[in-house]
Amino acid sequence: MIPGMEPLHISDGTIDPDFAKDVEAAIASHREPLEPPAWE
Repeated sequence: MIPGMEPLHISDGTIDPDFAKDVEAAIASHREPLEPPAWE
């Protein structure tokens, strides 16, 4: 930690063991192709 820089919030939350699977499922369900704007 940087001296004089105290954290604004300290969380005692924990990530459940299936968190990675949940994130992967969310990503897999939104697999639309990226269509960035064309550069002019």
